[in-house]
This record gives sequence, C-alpha cells and structure tokens, in this order.
Amino acid sequence: MMLSDLPDEVLCCLFDCLDVADMRRAALVCRRWSELVFSGRRMDRVLLRPKPDECSVLMRSERNYRHIYLKFIDCTAPVFAEGMPEKILQKFGLSITSLRIESGRRATRAMLRKLLLEVPNLQELSIDMDLPYSDTETTESFPVLSKLKYLNLHPVENMPLFRDTLNLPTNSPRLEHLNLNNEGAAFSNVLEYFSPQLKVVTVYNATEQLFLLNFPQLRELNLAVNIRTTPLLSLDFFSKALLHSKARD
Repeated sequence: MMLSDLPDEVLCCLFDCLDVADMRRAALVCRRWSELVFSGRRMDRVLLRPKPDECSVLMRSERNYRHIYLKFIDCTAPVFAEGMPEKILQKFGLSITSLRIESGRRATRAMLRKLLLEVPNLQELSIDMDLPYSDTETTESFPVLSKLKYLNLHPVENMPLFRDTLNLPTNSPRLEHLNLNNEGAAFSNVLEYFSPQLKVVTVYNATEQLFLLNFPQLRELNLAVNIRTTPLLSLDFFSKALLHSKARD
C-alpha cells in the first residue's frame, strides 16, 4: 500500500503531526495532499504574511486562512492605491479570526476602518501603528467586532484617538484580554468598564488608579511604568495588588 492509498482521515492524522515547514513540503506532493494539509484545524498553525506581489496568487487560493499579519512601511505605497490589503481581507474575511496590522507612516483612520470592515468574525486584533492628531479624514463609524476577545494596541502616541476610533468599549463588548498604553490615563474608563470580565491585562504607563478597580476574573497582570512621566509606584500599590489577589483565591 502507498501513502496515497490511505483515506483522507488517516492522512489528516499524519499531517497533524507535522510542523509548518513539513506541511509546506507535504503540500508539494500532489493537489490532494495540498488541499488536506492546509485545511481544518491545521490552519490554526498557519500565519499568512502576504507580500505585494502575491496578491494575484492569493486571490485564486482555496485555503481558509485564519491568521493574517499585514505589515506596511508606507501607507501611500502602490499596494494601498491598488487596494491589495482590502482585497486579501475580502477574500478570507469570514474565516479570519486573528489580524495583526503593523504600519509605518501615513496610516489613517479611513484605512483602518476599511480593513476592519472585512473581518466580522475577528477574535484577536493587534494594531501597531500611529494615527496623526490631525486625522479627520473619516467621520464614519467603525464596525462592531462582537466576537473580539483579544485587543493589543501599540501605537506610540495619540492613544485617545485610538480609543475613540475603535469606539471602546461599545464596539467590542466581549473583550477578555487587553494590552495597551495607558499614557495620560487615556484608557482608564475602558479598563473600568471591562474590569469584571478581563482575564489578562497588560498596561504600559500604569498608575495607582489601576488598583482602585476590581478584576474578579483576572489570571495575569503585567505592568510597566515610565519613570520619566510617572512617579514610582508605592509599596501600598503592591500591597493592594496582593490583597486583591488573595481575595480572588
């Protein structure tokens, strides 16, 4: 008996044991293997990082990519003028559960809105980009991401604009994991709103105000303080943290 004689169910069990590099090699054997390798639960291990010259190939793909990483140095580049990012998300939008967007200069609210409109089933979102203070290009509302549970925000500046742009907390009511920069206490109200349901919290520029909140579901807390702009946290701050932790136990 040849491997090609095995039923799909058996082949899938074998493919489950492969790492991504070996999955790629197996997919080159024949069309049947290619379709089986990159299907089902194995797609949870695949991160698509599309390049500008791959758009036409991806448009013909029958794979249901779930995790996509869009990285662009300049949002005025031809790939944006040609709508490449939107086309990719339109193609795989309903199957996408996690999206990371990393952009250099000249990102806009309108661009971000177009991308998020294509991923209604998103569960994890990571944004590493800056929006200019003068960005008034669009006043249209951003989409509701009702399934979003993980939000990672890493812009360098203008956090209030990100908060208002994403319309937090209204547009993402099910958040359980927050990773953000709270400079200027921009997200204090958001943290307070979500505190009853948050399980993992990572806060840069944390302040003592954080522990005035109660996080009954909290499993992991990560804090970072900018000592140039924020006074050192007091011993009382960590005492409160310990008391809250014991109360939850």
